Amino acid sequence: MIAARPRATSVWERYVSGKGLTLTLAGLLALSVSLPIQRANWVANMPPPVLIGLLAIATAVLFERTGLRERRIHAYAAGIGLFVVVSSAVSMTPGFHTIDRIVRLTQELSSWFGAWGTDEIRAGLVEFAILMLSLTWTVAYAAAWLALRWRHGWAPVLLGGIMVGIVLGNIAENQTLWLALFMGASVLLLIHLATARRMVVWREHRLAFDPTTVLMQSGYILGAALAVVLLVSVLPTPGMAPLGALRDSVQRSVEASEAQFSRLFNGLPSRRSYRTITYGAETQFRGNPSLTDDLLFTVRGTRGTYWRARTYTDYTGTGWETGDAEFGPFTSGDGLSDERRVSGEYEFKVSAATDTFFTAGLPRSFDEGAEALVSFDVPWDVLQVRYSEGRDFFPTRTNLNYVSIGIESTASYSQLRLAEGEYPEWVTDHYLQLPDSFPQRVRQLAEDLTAELDNPLDKIEALRDHVISLPYNLDINAPPEGVDGVEYFLFGIRQGYCDYYASSLAVMARSLGIPARYVLGYASGQFDPGSNSYRVLELNYHSWVEVYFPEYGWVPFEATPPNAIEFGGGASLSAPPGVVESFDFSGDGLLLDEEEEEGLEDAFQADDGFGPSLRAILTVLAIAAVAALGFTWWRWWLRLGSLDRADELYAKMLRLAALLGIPQRRYQTPIEYGESLGEEMPESVADILTLSRAYANRRYAGYPVSMQQLRSAEESWARLRWRMIKRMFRVRPA
Repeated sequence: MIAARPRATSVWERYVSGKGLTLTLAGLLALSVSLPIQRANWVANMPPPVLIGLLAIATAVLFERTGLRERRIHAYAAGIGLFVVVSSAVSMTPGFHTIDRIVRLTQELSSWFGAWGTDEIRAGLVEFAILMLSLTWTVAYAAAWLALRWRHGWAPVLLGGIMVGIVLGNIAENQTLWLALFMGASVLLLIHLATARRMVVWREHRLAFDPTTVLMQSGYILGAALAVVLLVSVLPTPGMAPLGALRDSVQRSVEASEAQFSRLFNGLPSRRSYRTITYGAETQFRGNPSLTDDLLFTVRGTRGTYWRARTYTDYTGTGWETGDAEFGPFTSGDGLSDERRVSGEYEFKVSAATDTFFTAGLPRSFDEGAEALVSFDVPWDVLQVRYSEGRDFFPTRTNLNYVSIGIESTASYSQLRLAEGEYPEWVTDHYLQLPDSFPQRVRQLAEDLTAELDNPLDKIEALRDHVISLPYNLDINAPPEGVDGVEYFLFGIRQGYCDYYASSLAVMARSLGIPARYVLGYASGQFDPGSNSYRVLELNYHSWVEVYFPEYGWVPFEATPPNAIEFGGGASLSAPPGVVESFDFSGDGLLLDEEEEEGLEDAFQADDGFGPSLRAILTVLAIAAVAALGFTWWRWWLRLGSLDRADELYAKMLRLAALLGIPQRRYQTPIEYGESLGEEMPESVADILTLSRAYANRRYAGYPVSMQQLRSAEESWARLRWRMIKRMFRVRPA
């Protein structure tokens, strides 16, 4: 007889059915993880993560071809990876020569690890780079090794997903692109490896197959998965109240982890295109500020109020300045003993790029390192607070999460009217200043408005009533060169926005000998009932006035009309709870009495409507997955409980054996199948035959199974099922 020639296989078939396609998809997964890290470019002099990932894949490929034991291979690979990462860390550490860099790196790592378990803040730039490069090596090596040797890929996919989550939180690139690349690479790799494991079984049973079916099956499964995702994404979002507790618990855990991450890697800059919030030594009157609805930060606390950023002391005619103030260490407390003040704790989560710590009222304390802008002769009069850790690496930071405690005045209208005593010298020295060029007609207007009043509060209210009566308008031009901004607002254009209102009230008060100052920050923003927090947008930018009263200290006054955009009156935004408490437009005083404040919160509830969010879509997917798994489990397993007990035990053995790739053939009797299954699992042959005989006796002998035989079958099943489940998760070389 003439021996049949083996069928010639093409290069394409060898690539698909061999290790070529497997290695390509593993490399694509590693590339999808390392490439966005390289593009983010957080840390100077960091070696290309893509190059390190390719080196890890090459290491896995070379070791996979050797005959060494697996433990020894992993030890060698870990040593190579450690050498690569340490060499990279040394190259990123500043120094004159290698020894100097090694010493500095050792000191830096010792200081950073010393912050674990404490409240200390660390910049963590080199440490973050070491973490990213280590994970890049691990993911790339694991993806190549597990795919080539064991045909498994879940471990590198899960670890890579964690890395991608960290990266996407701090990049300026299109996040959708990188997420799609990672998801596509992960799905294709997992589908291919599942098919490859079936190919191994086909080869063991000498079954013929076309290598192109590998690609066809992968394509079908991928198309079905994409169809499910698209279908769920267009479904309406259901009410998720039953899952609220679980969602809140998970959210709290995530927030705690984010806080620890921010503390240990505080110097990590972000390359996102964030709105930048910075405050210079001076501010100028401008035209239309062109505010947007971009989210700047969220605040969670007791109520909505002003979010203070910076105070200015000197009026220049064209704007405000802070004089000779400088930044120094922030000390807890405000240095004042004013009455009628209450402390409030607020949690800020800042999305914009800034160096400023916001507070509700005068700053008292922060849970992170801070420095204060103060005048050398008045160290307790804090004009601005900013973070102090990591400023050498990056002057502004995004994703700042911190808790600030501020103190706010609760003095009532009647109490402020009766305030008596002399102004402190430091107050009159700093907060009665006016330029030599201050317009006389502005001073005369202030005097005319308050001629018949005899106390500071009534005078402030009279000035405020006049200022607030002018129309609010963002669409204005800046004052002409050489023209005083307040004069331009009061006598020229006679319309404007918060900067003009607040400046006018402050300088007219000063012209009457009443200490006042100009404060920049933000109004309350939108209240979000879902997160129980205030969403502060760029259009909530605001400025207001603080007036000093003996015994009570600084008290805020609102000079801007209530229809201003920062309060929601100039846009389709509803006012949040608490805005009336802080900004009283009734004309009867700054703050309402306690009995007048009751019942006002319900009148200003926000009712924001949003379409399906990513969290909602993922929740729907999770519910659908749980429901599908529950139905499958019932249909595939629990429904067998309705059978006779001997039939049930045998059927369950068949189900688990099918998952192991050892199904019962049509021509096999129960005893014959038990013998063939026992050949695959020789350690359990006695238990398998016990179950097979019990089922055969009940099915074919025509009489019930005896209690003794059924008891033996129960004991055999108790031992056999765990062996089969354990065998199910055992991996074999391809």
